[in-house]
Amino acid sequence: TGTMPHQKQCPLDQLQLERLAAQYGTPFQLYDEQAIRDNLTALLGAFRKHFPTFQNYFAVKALPNPAILQVVLDSGCGLDCSSTAELHIAEQLGVDPEHVMYTSNYTSQNDLERAYNQGVIMNLDDVSLVDSLMDKTGRMPDLVSFRFNPGKGNTDSETASNVLGGPTAKFGVPEEQIELAYRKAKEAGATRFGIHMMTGSCVIGDDGNDYWAETVSLLVTKMAELSAVLDIEFEFVNIGGGIGIPYKPEDDRVDYNKLADRVHLVWTEKLKQHRVKNLSLIHISEPTRLLSISYAVFCLKKKKKKIEKRIET
Repeated sequence: TGTMPHQKQCPLDQLQLERLAAQYGTPFQLYDEQAIRDNLTALLGAFRKHFPTFQNYFAVKALPNPAILQVVLDSGCGLDCSSTAELHIAEQLGVDPEHVMYTSNYTSQNDLERAYNQGVIMNLDDVSLVDSLMDKTGRMPDLVSFRFNPGKGNTDSETASNVLGGPTAKFGVPEEQIELAYRKAKEAGATRFGIHMMTGSCVIGDDGNDYWAETVSLLVTKMAELSAVLDIEFEFVNIGGGIGIPYKPEDDRVDYNKLADRVHLVWTEKLKQHRVKNLSLIHISEPTRLLSISYAVFCLKKKKKKIEKRIET
């Protein structure tokens, strides 16, 4: 259907839950594998209708459970890693490095070296990381991407360190440095390029579609500018993540088909406007609430405790 269920359903009945509780103890987290697979099929299908090579990268940090990650991989997704621990998980699962996006923050030289040696797609979020990588490895990977911070964002977080985009965000290369970042990467030997932007979290409803339209518009515009100035071509555009979920029955839900239709419409218009060749390789990273929350049930036993009230005389 392309939509998410509005009402969360437990996949097991009372007796089955009691058996699990007796076997494993409580509390435990229960995931609906078939629902996860169906949801991913709907998401991928909606976007691949317009973008045949569309890829979704699931953020390992949201749910680093190898069993769940294998379900995600079996459904045709890649992994988005933000630490070397997550890179290790991807390696142990045997994931093709070309299906792993490494997007980190405040990255050490040792961590950069680990990602480089593993051969994953390196998505850098600071211009200084080009020099750090060169100092440590002596080479740049052929394919390099940068996380772009356009100076605006849409997030439900009230925690300053979690603000994904805007003037105060710690994530991404700001507007005034993004050209320098790609120039330095090219001069260091990179020949293939991607661009990424994630400035939203839990984006839903009609306003959400406006957010995605603006994201695509900003990315295609910046990609065209960089291509013209630096004489480089982009292999992919990663439009970030943040697809929201309904936490309450009255909340809106995301229709994947409508979202994909809107993205495709703006994408096509902007490519034509900027006279960019028909680049069809588009990605999305980190829409993890769709899996880690939507199809998870937290199970625990409720204990009764008798409280005696004594009256002292």
